[in-house]
Amino acid sequence: MEEARQLFLNACDHLAAKRPADAEVLLRKALLLVPGRPSLLLNLAAALIAQQRHQEALSLCVDVCEQQPDNAVAWMNRGLCELALDDEPAALRSLQTACQLDPDNHEAHSNLAVVLSQLGQDFAALEANTRATTLCPNDAELLTSQGTLLRAVNRLDEAKAAHEHAIALDPMCVNAHWNLSLVELTRGNHARGFALAEWRWRDPAFIARTPMPSSPRWDGRSSLKGQRLLLVAEQGLGDTLQFCRFVSHLQAQGADVAIQVQSALCELLTSLLCPVHDLAKTPPAHDLHCPLMSLPGLLNVTTENTPAHVPYLTPPAERAAVWQARLGPKHQRRIGLVWRGNQALRSGRSRSLPVTLLAPLLRDDIEFFSLQKELGSADIQWLAQHPQVRSFHDSLRDFADTAALMACCDHVISIDTSVAHLAGAMGKPASIMLIHAADWRWGQQSIQGNRCPWYPTLQLFRQAKPGDWHGVIQAVAQTLS
Repeated sequence: MEEARQLFLNACDHLAAKRPADAEVLLRKALLLVPGRPSLLLNLAAALIAQQRHQEALSLCVDVCEQQPDNAVAWMNRGLCELALDDEPAALRSLQTACQLDPDNHEAHSNLAVVLSQLGQDFAALEANTRATTLCPNDAELLTSQGTLLRAVNRLDEAKAAHEHAIALDPMCVNAHWNLSLVELTRGNHARGFALAEWRWRDPAFIARTPMPSSPRWDGRSSLKGQRLLLVAEQGLGDTLQFCRFVSHLQAQGADVAIQVQSALCELLTSLLCPVHDLAKTPPAHDLHCPLMSLPGLLNVTTENTPAHVPYLTPPAERAAVWQARLGPKHQRRIGLVWRGNQALRSGRSRSLPVTLLAPLLRDDIEFFSLQKELGSADIQWLAQHPQVRSFHDSLRDFADTAALMACCDHVISIDTSVAHLAGAMGKPASIMLIHAADWRWGQQSIQGNRCPWYPTLQLFRQAKPGDWHGVIQAVAQTLS
């Protein structure tokens, strides 16, 4: 018994020192001496969680919950495992149980907030995280989460205060700086927002998933005359479409510009009149590089001088000719529709709307085209019931095809997704349907109304309250009359 106790204590030291593999070895030895001991099982689960072995850890947590149904830590760790395994409903139940069993456990409340946020329940998530910050008021990461949730419910002043409080407590808190940048950009404070956004390069996880060349990075001050400058895409397709506009600005400074982007954009971006390279391949020879989304800050973009010249992208002529021939002569107005974002991302799901809500838009005197490449089963069923909406998802090989099909449209109606950026970049008239707390690039209605400074041909339609897609659809439908 004493040997098992000593193994347990040594394992706890290893866990505290972030050596979970060493802790696992000792805990398994202890369990051979004292099989099924809840404290050993729970710490072994913690060691496995630290090693991302959530399925193994979950079975241990379930065992402890059955032995000790009032063990709040067991329920909390069970919920963390279920969340990591994408079983959000189960995680919600487990973390709610943990909070009920131990109302003063700030970790349980903060983790409950994470699950609620992923389920799209932002107000409930904010309530849970507020409880956590009340219990632990000087935790910078908790305050950062608070600021993020406040931004998600459009309480920007409070969000700013929360992030600034977090930074005051921990001046090196990367998440607080990054999330404060999003608040400032939404508020129209572009100079500070873009400067704060550079903190993303201090996040090891971001750097790992966003590799950059080993060449020197352009600092925005050194002369570009005669320099081979490689612009490198980062983050999403919409981000690339929005910021590739700066190629011409850099060429005007004398740079020999090339751009490296996602495969789906390569053919389309040849209209930038610079070499385009696939992000998945080895970078071409160059002297300097620059992450694409660092350009607005380096070029001192503000709300007053936001570049709004469009179009800066056009579909390849041969693709446009193919689609024009395929569609044939136009006898009615043609409108492209987009209602579904990337379902693998929480943000993509929250910006999407059920296809059935589009029914009030349909009219006999308008020809509708689906610009969706990815369709779910509900989408396919709805399209089959509404043949007036023509779908070409099997033929949209890349964004060059999407742009060519869009060029045949008179207007586009889209949610906030990459196709909305494509419409703006092409100078296509479009109605963009936005959630209540829209992404920073669409700004605030109180500042610029229903227009986007980046894309002058787009009209913005925002939810009056969270989840109110019906009001947005009704407003868009009135513009079609």
